[in-house]
Amino acid sequence: MDNAFINILSDHIQLKKTSVNLSCDWENIRKLSRSHEVTGIIQYQCKDFIPAEYAPVFKKAYATALFYYSNRVRAMKSISEILTAAGITFFPVKGLEVAKFYPCPALRTMGDNDIIVQPGELKNAVRALKEHGFNDAADSGEHVWSCDYRGMHFEVHDKLTDGDTQNSQQESFFENFMPFVKNNELDWNFHFLFLIMHLRKHFMLGGVGIRQFMDIALVAKGNKELDWDLIEKQLKMLKLKRFAHSCYSLIEYWFGIKIPVEYDIIDVSLADEVTAKILNDGVFGHEDESNKDNWVGNILIDSGGSLTKNRIRFFFRRIFPPYDEMTGYPGCRFLVNRRYLLPLAWIRRFVFMIKAGKSSQREHTFAGTFKSTSQIEKRRSLLDRLGLLDK
Repeated sequence: MDNAFINILSDHIQLKKTSVNLSCDWENIRKLSRSHEVTGIIQYQCKDFIPAEYAPVFKKAYATALFYYSNRVRAMKSISEILTAAGITFFPVKGLEVAKFYPCPALRTMGDNDIIVQPGELKNAVRALKEHGFNDAADSGEHVWSCDYRGMHFEVHDKLTDGDTQNSQQESFFENFMPFVKNNELDWNFHFLFLIMHLRKHFMLGGVGIRQFMDIALVAKGNKELDWDLIEKQLKMLKLKRFAHSCYSLIEYWFGIKIPVEYDIIDVSLADEVTAKILNDGVFGHEDESNKDNWVGNILIDSGGSLTKNRIRFFFRRIFPPYDEMTGYPGCRFLVNRRYLLPLAWIRRFVFMIKAGKSSQREHTFAGTFKSTSQIEKRRSLLDRLGLLDK
């Protein structure tokens, strides 16, 4: 575990001055701060003693964070005015709101900015925002519109989750968000539960970085609105309680923040194992290429029965997806209401995957299917010990 890197982040959370440390591995701190997108925070805490050869990198990241924060605040003010004038209920989630609890909100960087609108109002919201200079970006879908505005990326959703949950109970709970919205703000007890669920999603799929745990630590530390008895009750109902308690234990282990509920402390060996994985993964797991296979591993782990049979069954399903799944693939819309063209759609998809190479699903679909039994079992064990397999 890189104690120096985590200790600096802990000092930031605890509002402590970081002691001068010239002997730590600054090259490693530079790499970790970049991959976890906390370079500005390192500059904020250590500006007086960062070695000269690294100082420009940290100063630039700090200035960039301040610049984008200023633009983001102005953009959100514009969005608020536009949607309010259109009579659309909305609220920001995650980074935009969590940043308020950071000692320096501008240093809680984010790749995109998420805004949720009332179900059924996405088209009206898109129309209103387009009229005021927000432009289409890639990756829009039925329940999300991606847009760019003055160098920033925004995503407008009319669903809080979109297949990201573990079970139907979670899906139903998080999609029934409107009773928890008042004056275009999401109730913080509900929001905190969503942060836990969203953290679980990233842990199960691409991976998760230490910044997401910082979010939870700072919200728990600074938000006096939280009703911990209610949160505990809801976590239990949603089958998220054991995972949340693992997160609380890690937060205490790293940052010295004690969440005000009773929870078991995970053993040091597990804490160190998780720490090593999280530091290696980067902010969303992109630093570890093997994380692309996680969704395949999740299916194999969750299927039960013979692992060999599950591998074969999944492999052939990926080669020959069923009709309902194929209609959602790019270039296969011609299949709608034409089931007899399914073989042609399979061929088209396969050719596309070959041409796309590593950038397509081909690599992590098929490589993940044939991961070694020991790798799958190791992942299953880690997920289970953290409470991620509770149902």
